[in-house]
Amino acid sequence: MRYLFGFLLLGSHCFACSAFKVQNTNGNFRIGRSFDWYFFLTHGEAMINGRDVKKKAFNSKDKKNPAQWTSKYGSVSFTQFGRDLPLGGMNEQGLVVEILQMDGTKYDSTADRPFVNESQWVQYVLDQAKDLKEVVSLTKKIRIDSDFVGVHYFVCDQKANCAVLEYKNGEAIFYSGDQLPVPAVTNSFYSEYDKKNLNKRDWYRTSEARFETLNFDLNQKSVSANLDEHVFDILEDVRSRGWVHDALLAKTLWQISYDPKLLQIEFKTRLHPKLQTISLAKLDFSCKKHGMGFDMNEFSKIPTEEKFKRISDSFAMELLDQNKEALPKELLKKGHAFVTEEVQCAPSASISRL
Repeated sequence: MRYLFGFLLLGSHCFACSAFKVQNTNGNFRIGRSFDWYFFLTHGEAMINGRDVKKKAFNSKDKKNPAQWTSKYGSVSFTQFGRDLPLGGMNEQGLVVEILQMDGTKYDSTADRPFVNESQWVQYVLDQAKDLKEVVSLTKKIRIDSDFVGVHYFVCDQKANCAVLEYKNGEAIFYSGDQLPVPAVTNSFYSEYDKKNLNKRDWYRTSEARFETLNFDLNQKSVSANLDEHVFDILEDVRSRGWVHDALLAKTLWQISYDPKLLQIEFKTRLHPKLQTISLAKLDFSCKKHGMGFDMNEFSKIPTEEKFKRISDSFAMELLDQNKEALPKELLKKGHAFVTEEVQCAPSASISRL
């Protein structure tokens, strides 16, 4: 069974995610994200990432020079793996980062730079960057040492500056500004998309077809007054249903809309299709709150911000173990230690921030 899942994990069309920016004529915008993964791996956790937390990269291979840093900004992230191993999120500066599988990726192997893995890169920049310019600067300071699969990233800041970051032949390439004529990405290299094709494919969900659908929607659909509804309309257009012509065995597990200006997140999941809202302005991002979370599929009438609870070590390990058919045993073992490490607060954590 493990070999079957390993084959699927590395399959060229198994990770059918999509991300995009949609903007109206008033300058308001949203970032949409569809997380499509194996239909049987439905778990997901929303997590608080605190300020002033001392971090060290997950070092699954016992290599020298893991990256170390202290978080400057608080954030909310979404994960299937656990604390500090996110699949995407937004920080309190309105920076949004999302991760999407990209087969054919070749990371920079420069050994003298500190490293993070592909998932922790998301947290590394959410912790320290307030805008796209700072993301570019931080990327030059580290390298990615892969634990999972090849990926690329969709990054947008509070001023609607967006970029796709990809690694080709060991080089980090940012597509932004005029090099990002369509602010969207699926699971193909951005340079290989046909950006002039405005044909919408309603029944086909390959990476290229989803990009063409996003291109059509972002160029042809008039943006409704309700921008949040508009985002989810587009997300429905690229939903993966697990059909034969969709990504292999993939279904859309969650859909997210980020509002970087209002610092608000709306999301719904396949198991809990009712819309939930998280307001970052209502959250406590102090170091002591780091790692608090809640089940994205949980139904509750209480305000979403009140659902964040302290996660026990046993639950943290159980969350990671739900991926055990797709991850090596040694990685799981070291992952258990990583997600249950005691949170280390920097001395500045006792100083209030304005």
